[in-house]
Amino acid sequence: MSNEQRIWNFLWERLGNAFGVAGLMGNLRAESALKPTNLQGTFEKKLGMTDDSYTAAVDNGSYKNFVKDSAGYGLAQWTYWTRKQNLLNFAKEKGVSIGDLDMQLEFLLKELGSYKSVLKALINAKSVREASDAVLTQYEKPKNQGESVKMARAKYGQQYYDQFAVTTVEPVTGEKEEKTMSYDPKKVIQVAEAEVGYLEKKSNSKLDDKTANAGDKNYTKYARDLDALGFYNGKKQSVAWCDIFVDWCFVQAYGLEAALKLTNQPLGKSNCGAGCKYSRGYYQKMGRLFTKPEPGDQIFFWPKDGIGGYAIQHTGLVYAVDDTYVYTIEGNTSGANGVIANGGGVCKKKYKLTYNRIAGYGRPRWDLETTEPVKTETPATQAEPENTVGGKVVTITAASLNVRVGDSQKYDSVGTVKKGEKYEWVATSPTTGWHAIRTDKRIGWVSPNYSKVEAA
Repeated sequence: MSNEQRIWNFLWERLGNAFGVAGLMGNLRAESALKPTNLQGTFEKKLGMTDDSYTAAVDNGSYKNFVKDSAGYGLAQWTYWTRKQNLLNFAKEKGVSIGDLDMQLEFLLKELGSYKSVLKALINAKSVREASDAVLTQYEKPKNQGESVKMARAKYGQQYYDQFAVTTVEPVTGEKEEKTMSYDPKKVIQVAEAEVGYLEKKSNSKLDDKTANAGDKNYTKYARDLDALGFYNGKKQSVAWCDIFVDWCFVQAYGLEAALKLTNQPLGKSNCGAGCKYSRGYYQKMGRLFTKPEPGDQIFFWPKDGIGGYAIQHTGLVYAVDDTYVYTIEGNTSGANGVIANGGGVCKKKYKLTYNRIAGYGRPRWDLETTEPVKTETPATQAEPENTVGGKVVTITAASLNVRVGDSQKYDSVGTVKKGEKYEWVATSPTTGWHAIRTDKRIGWVSPNYSKVEAA
């Protein structure tokens, strides 16, 4: 996956506005050519260093003036000493190179949180130029902010918009227009990336908040949602959840039936897929276990003392591969090096392709044909509300209401529900007040402004 695609995917998941993503990327291209190890050109001669040698010297500690040398560095060409100090601290906290792309993207979004007007513009922009100008004049702030510079950066941004933004047109008739296609691993990866930073809970409370009520009791929203769907051979809340996280990402991306087909799992009482060794076994039985990774694969790991044996200790989702490393997103792990099973969080990791604890890569059946709507949304099927969580149902009060992947309007719609319909209540978000409901295919979220929780 190219840097351009990785940056687009990351920013799209966080901003949810293609104009904003493109406008920001156009500025980053002007600053660094989207190269996270980019050292400001005038300083290469001044310091006698290249991009790579500068980065290596900062990483190994032999160059000690990174913070105050006034040299622009990285995607956003961070220059001022306090910003470079923050960047360096963030890299050390993550335990990665100062030139690591994922780290810099996380830092960029964290820093933008302090530029509230810029962030608001990126989320709400109605054009690439609008977003690009906001970044140029309020975030990057180069000396030359003239019209020619604005046009050039917006042009770069427009190129990324044209390349990556997917636009569809709703049929004039309003009838469902369908096309036959294969499943796309990028959609599952994007779901997983949005979960990075989630921490397991010490009790069955605040499951939808990424960091609140953190603990070590294995309570997660992932098990709650799949339990509500009857995905496995029993309830899985408060058990080790690395495999549950992977399955949840597939369900959120494509729904219950497709998730089971893609991962070769049976439904319900016969499904042992919450266990890593069983999940790996399902792939192996179907001839879908491979030794070379591809993005979208499910990676499996042997225990340290059981390499090559029957036991499987941990699993995750592959989001990128290069000539040296396989890059993963894993649930129930930590950011420490190596395999960390039962680590309590969702983290991005990487391993050398030659790492001896890798027990293979389960490859979902992406080539299965699926019929999906191009634009108009199909109604969610009403669930039977008899077996409700806590005896509650959610009643829809609007004529037609979107069901979304997450707990706000920034998330994609996965269907619609109608006025008067009742759905099993699963949870209410403590931050947005949105309600999670169970349909026959997945757990989705509806606005509290157009729905209400009632006793069953």
